[in-house]
Amino acid sequence: MHTSSENYNNSNEYTDFLINDETKEAEIFKMDTVTFIKKYDANSRNLRKRKIYPIAKRLHMESICVVSKLHELPWYKYLEYSILSCTLMPLRVIVAGFSIVICYFFMMTVVLFEGLEKKHINNPNSEHYGKPVHRIPKVKWRRYIINFLSKSTSKFIMFFGLGFYNVKVKDLRKKDKNSKPISAPLIIANHSSLVDVLAICAYYDTAPSFLAMDWIRTTPLISGLANALQCIYVNPNKKTGLTHEISARAKESEKYDLPPFAIFPEGTTTNGTHLIDFRYGAFRPFVPVQPIAIKYKYKYYNPSYVVDKGFKYALKTAMQFKNDLEIVFLPVVELETEEEKTDIEVWTEKNYQILAKELDIPLDRLCSRPQKMFYLDYVRGKCDFETAEKEIYKIYNQRLEEYKKKSNKTIKS
Repeated sequence: MHTSSENYNNSNEYTDFLINDETKEAEIFKMDTVTFIKKYDANSRNLRKRKIYPIAKRLHMESICVVSKLHELPWYKYLEYSILSCTLMPLRVIVAGFSIVICYFFMMTVVLFEGLEKKHINNPNSEHYGKPVHRIPKVKWRRYIINFLSKSTSKFIMFFGLGFYNVKVKDLRKKDKNSKPISAPLIIANHSSLVDVLAICAYYDTAPSFLAMDWIRTTPLISGLANALQCIYVNPNKKTGLTHEISARAKESEKYDLPPFAIFPEGTTTNGTHLIDFRYGAFRPFVPVQPIAIKYKYKYYNPSYVVDKGFKYALKTAMQFKNDLEIVFLPVVELETEEEKTDIEVWTEKNYQILAKELDIPLDRLCSRPQKMFYLDYVRGKCDFETAEKEIYKIYNQRLEEYKKKSNKTIKS
């Protein structure tokens, strides 16, 4: 079966000895760069010859790399995927595309003639005067239809477009006196796939707004849906005022009839094997948090969105006959102590540990999006190993020093 790292495949030989022999694994870090490149074909022009797992290990990218399991496929699986790629996959792609178009058409109809600029943004008499669109509540009937369209379309695409036939929903939230789950204005979740957004929209009580990457703003169709959901856009290279907007939106979600606001605090997608460190910006509103754990169950194909780009990723996911997913709604995390209410490190760490415990995966404190970007440039052949290693280690060593300082501070306190 094809995984996201198919074009950067390593041999089973290297994977096995790295997992089973700690001595040989340690040797990866002892080698000088030239020896390492030669032994593991790290600069081979043929990307398939590069031994991706040892390379990822040396670059501390275990949370990002996706190791191919083609060698584990039984013969009949090759036949199955050959048939599916010519039959079911194209049909699913058409179904998913058609669903997005239909949803977009109805969504745009709902927000047509909304007139937020005249009614609120440019109206000094409105309590929402001067606010950005994502902080202005929609009238109830518009909100209801947008929520219905978001949830139903997400479920439809997951089932008919991507083959998520087995979705297990576990709700561990406490109930109020009316037996309704207690929720929070701010949602956090681990992030490894584009399907995460669909899963939260489909199965959470209300389709939330998201902190979305800036490129979504200019993506045909998807941008219209994101705007209707009142998403906030972030440019990784320019974050001026972002923390303020997140805080304002999270606090106003309860005051006004706004959707809850969802953030993936890791700041990027991973391969799902580790939980990388949370970024503080997601927790600066200091409001109760609704954690959601998303778990993908698979044997051969890891549906993580790390290496492959959007359309190629969607094709590979759609080619699997069946995909499995478990989504867990954990109890709302409250600010219980004075320290949690004022210290961003303490509050972030509390949420980090709660989600990590539910996911039951190792923590990766030192991986971040900037390192991932250099790694992806390397595995896609845009830079050589020496450049990637230099840039990744520059950030890695900086984060290591920061983590040591934070650990010492915790020990002293």
